[in-house]
Order: sequence, then C-alpha cells, then structure tokens
Amino acid sequence: MTVYENKPYIWDEPYRFPNKAIGDYDWRIRKTNRLDFMKGKRLDLKNADLILSVGITTEQLLKYDCLPNNFGAPLVNEKVLNTLKVLCPDNVPSSGVKLD
Repeated sequence: MTVYENKPYIWDEPYRFPNKAIGDYDWRIRKTNRLDFMKGKRLDLKNADLILSVGITTEQLLKYDCLPNNFGAPLVNEKVLNTLKVLCPDNVPSSGVKLD
C-alpha cells in the first residue's frame, strides 16, 4: 500500500505476490454478487456469504496486512481496518470474511 496526500491508500498487489495467495471469490455459487463491491455504495452485509479460497497456509496468510482478491473490495486485517477507521471514521464499512 502506498500513502498519498489526499488518498490514504492505493490498493495494489505487493511485488512478487504469489498468485495462489490471491483470494478467490466464486461468485457463481454465492448469493452476494462481487460486482456490487465495485459500485462505490454502501452494502448491507448482514446476510452476505463472503467466502474466499486461498492456496497458502494460515501462517503465510498472517504475514500480509491486505490480501488481494477478485471480489473488488480490500480484504484487510484488524491493524489496517483500525487505521482506516481513524482516517475515515464514517466511510469504512466492514464485514467478516471466511477464508477457505
């Protein structure tokens, strides 16, 4: 993640990030459409079935603050989420995600 003056974070994959670590959201079998995350609108995530498949171990996964994925919304750990909530307190909705 890169910090800029008026955009706190630019989401991009780290250099040499392993493809198998990119979270895969299979939108064809889920009721939550991944394109809804790209509209820039708040979503009601109470009944969302956000399950991502990753091809790395939990130990490897925990080394990253942000996990690239194919569903259009940043998947971040608590440290980054808390930072974003300080920077943008009224503009950071969040929901739990299950990693498979």
